[in-house]
Amino acid sequence: MKTINLLLPANWKAMNEKQLLFYSFLFSSGNSEAELRVKCFCRFSGISVDRTTIAGTWVCRKKKVGTFLLADWEVTDFLKHLDFLTDSIKEITPLTKIARRKHVDSRLRSTPFRQYLACENYYQAFIHTQDEHFLRCLAACFYNGSRAFSDNETAKRAVRFKKTSPHVLYTVFMWFTGLKDVFSIQFPNFFDRIPAPHGRPSINMREQINGMLRALHGGDITKLQAVQDTETWQALAELDAKAREAKEMEALMSKNT
Repeated sequence: MKTINLLLPANWKAMNEKQLLFYSFLFSSGNSEAELRVKCFCRFSGISVDRTTIAGTWVCRKKKVGTFLLADWEVTDFLKHLDFLTDSIKEITPLTKIARRKHVDSRLRSTPFRQYLACENYYQAFIHTQDEHFLRCLAACFYNGSRAFSDNETAKRAVRFKKTSPHVLYTVFMWFTGLKDVFSIQFPNFFDRIPAPHGRPSINMREQINGMLRALHGGDITKLQAVQDTETWQALAELDAKAREAKEMEALMSKNT
C-alpha cells in the first residue's frame, strides 16, 4: 500500500510566508471558517480535489503522487489540526520584507518604547475605523529596518506601502495581534488591567498612552524623553511591576476594610 504524507503547520508561528499570505487572502476575501479550513488544508498539504463521491470519499491528486482517495473522516481529522486558524491569532512569523523594507525584531526587542506606542496607536485606529491608512502606518512602524524610529516620519513612510495588496498589509495586523498575545503572557499584571474591547473599541489612545508614560516618569516630565527611549520590554516590565504592586495594595486595602 502506498504511503502518502500530508504535512500541515502545527500553529501560527509554524506557517511559512506563502501559507501566511494564503490565509490572509482568504480571510480578507470573506471566506467562512469552514471554507477557510478546507482551502488551507488543500493548499498547505499540496493536494487538489477532483470531486467528492456520494459515499463520502474525496478523490484527490498530489504532485509526484498521483490520484488517491480520502474518506470523510480522514479529512475531518486533518481539519482538526487547523482549528487554530479559526481560533484567536497567536504569534506569527511575519513576512521578511514588505515593499522592500525589512522589519525590526518581531517581538520589538531592542526597539524604543515610542515605537511600541506608535504601533499600538495605529493598530487600535485601524480596528476602530477599518481605514487602511492606519494599517499602512502600522506597517511603516514595523518595517522600519535599522533606521532610528520617529513617529513624526510615519505618515511619510506609510506612502511607500500605498500599492501593497490589502492581504499583504493584513499580515502586519496579524503580527501585532499575535505580539499582544505574547505580551499578555509575559506581562500579565499590566495587560490584565487594560479592558478588553468588545467589537470595534472606542478607545482614547492618547489617554492610555499618556497614562503609561506618566506611570513610568512619575510625573516628572523632564524624564519623558528618556522614558520614550527606554527599550520596549524594559518599559513593559516596569509597567507590569507597577501593576502588580497596585494589585497587591488593592488586595491589602480590601482585606483591611
